[in-house]
Amino acid sequence: MIRSLGTFDSRDELFRAYGQTLPRAVRVVLEPAFGRWGAW
Repeated sequence: MIRSLGTFDSRDELFRAYGQTLPRAVRVVLEPAFGRWGAW
């Protein structure tokens, strides 16, 4: 799954695809990471 993360244009698309299956801990880690990437 990690390799496929780069194919998503935004965290919204990622969470639409995986949001129901991602453990809460993973979402807590990914959310700030995507926020930083989006700011670039």
